[in-house]
Amino acid sequence: MKLKYMFLSFAAALTLVSCSDDDDKTFMDELQVSQSYVTIAAEGGSTKIVIDAAADWTFDFDVDVQTDSLSDEKGVVKYNVPTPQMQTKDNNWVTITPSSGSAGKTEVTFSAEAASDSREIAIRLKIGDKYQNFIVAQTASASETPVVTVKDVLNGVDSKTYRVKGSVSSIANTMYGNWYLSDDEGNSVYVYGTLDKNGNTKSNALDNASNGYNIELGDVVTIEGPRTTYGSTIELVDVKVIKVEKALLQSASSSKTIEKAAGTFDFVITQKGQGLQFSTDCDWLSFAQNGFTVDKKGNYVFSVKAEENTTGATRSGNLIFESTKGSDKTRLIIPVKQLDMELDKSENASLSSLAQNIVGATKNDPYRFYVALKDAKVTYKNGSNTFIEDATGGLLIYNSSLSLKVGDVVNGGVYGSGYGYNGLPEATDFFVEMATVEHGDDPEPAVVSLAELAADFNKYVSRFIRVKDVTVEEDIDVIFSKVNNAGKVTDGTNSFALNHKSTSKYDGKNIFFYLNQKKDAKVSFTCIPSVNKDKKQLDIWTADWFK
Repeated sequence: MKLKYMFLSFAAALTLVSCSDDDDKTFMDELQVSQSYVTIAAEGGSTKIVIDAAADWTFDFDVDVQTDSLSDEKGVVKYNVPTPQMQTKDNNWVTITPSSGSAGKTEVTFSAEAASDSREIAIRLKIGDKYQNFIVAQTASASETPVVTVKDVLNGVDSKTYRVKGSVSSIANTMYGNWYLSDDEGNSVYVYGTLDKNGNTKSNALDNASNGYNIELGDVVTIEGPRTTYGSTIELVDVKVIKVEKALLQSASSSKTIEKAAGTFDFVITQKGQGLQFSTDCDWLSFAQNGFTVDKKGNYVFSVKAEENTTGATRSGNLIFESTKGSDKTRLIIPVKQLDMELDKSENASLSSLAQNIVGATKNDPYRFYVALKDAKVTYKNGSNTFIEDATGGLLIYNSSLSLKVGDVVNGGVYGSGYGYNGLPEATDFFVEMATVEHGDDPEPAVVSLAELAADFNKYVSRFIRVKDVTVEEDIDVIFSKVNNAGKVTDGTNSFALNHKSTSKYDGKNIFFYLNQKKDAKVSFTCIPSVNKDKKQLDIWTADWFK
């Protein structure tokens, strides 16, 4: 059960009590208390106050606590449960003795165990039909976490909280606040989640907003958060931003991807410092002889040469820029990735051909691609699942960090890799920085008959389609907690099984939706055809697709 105590604010309670300028007592007609703000030492202990009441009083009364449960027909339903005030999740660290009393003066003790973190709650005393608010606070000792280096974090241990200072070397996702913190020695740690000023996640904490920090590439940032290891990646998770020192160098791009062939590209840097140094850390990247020019806006435009990639694998290097101003210094590291494949511009450069090549690959030996797409549009997105299609076919991209949105249209070179998962082609890496992405109209599903599906099912796999006026051959019985029966549809000649996708989780179990259609009912619906081993099926991602 998830509990959240709902209480009146202390400010609202000021309408019920008045404070004396002469002492710490608060008053109302039925009650006098020696203090209404109670503090307890960080090492634990007790604080005593005196209650002078004109009638019976108590802290032992029920309050509404919001909780939820899963209804098979309504989904997650929120409701209130009457719960003893001092037994709620927020309040149970405080013990009050005695917790109730009668008219007259009573000495009341507030007690708590030692606290490693500061905490504060608002609780109420009930007397008759009125309430007195109390604030109970326990402030942890103010021992500041020492600032360490990125290297210290990498050599550290999981579950320990680190305060670390470094520069922002790459930004992966601004919504969640995923980025890389680096030091001058080239060590980097991945930051997975950044809290905004209100302590929230998924809130664009990096942005220049009222609750954000305006964190940009090259800024020197001090953060604090717990270390964890995900696979082979060391991460700091849901970090708190302690300090941001704006960089002396800025770049509109945090990275650069280039083709296999030898060539030259420009890179633009804005400098706010006084000195400027630039270098590379690999022998296949070099700056042109003149180094840079200055454009009309005062930006430095660097000309960078790259040799042909003959290694047979994608390779990476870095452009390194440094600027100083007095004792301040900014070191900006720009990763450069060079592909080892030529761009495929042939007739095979389509999603249909790409899906055919991917489906034959395996997880241990994925198919790698670099193809030029034409008018490929994102049709549907749900969590880590993104569906994209062009005039030839569709493809599922299974990647949680993909920034594409529904309605985006991709033209030009995309690269990545993928393999067949139970017979369904999936791109697990899909990069679009070398293509043009523009946002278009909301996608409309193409109307496809069951006969057309039966004639060439692979043509429609992972495409966004609409099936009209067919008959339910087997009952469709889906409730929020489970799929009782997925059901089938038919046109009298061709039949296809439905497959209902979970929408989220509740208490660790998949949640679906409520969808009930009886045998012989006439239906029209939207779906995305898929395969699972030898089974052809029509995936339903939401009950709204049956409207």
